Amino acid sequence: MNANILDLIPSSEAGKILGVTSRTIRKWVSKGTLPGYRSGSRLVLVPKVAVLAQLRDAKQN
Repeated sequence: MNANILDLIPSSEAGKILGVTSRTIRKWVSKGTLPGYRSGSRLVLVPKVAVLAQLRDAKQN
């Protein structure tokens, strides 16, 4: 996988990949469970590599 750390995806897309809601992604970002960046009051952008790492870790457990 040759992903760029700057490849950011919206919380809605991250939620679809991980099987959770975008609200859950925003909560994880707020708690520091998942790295992310706020753009405005509701839009949260998450590095795609972090989402894929979370998915990989979840499959291993």
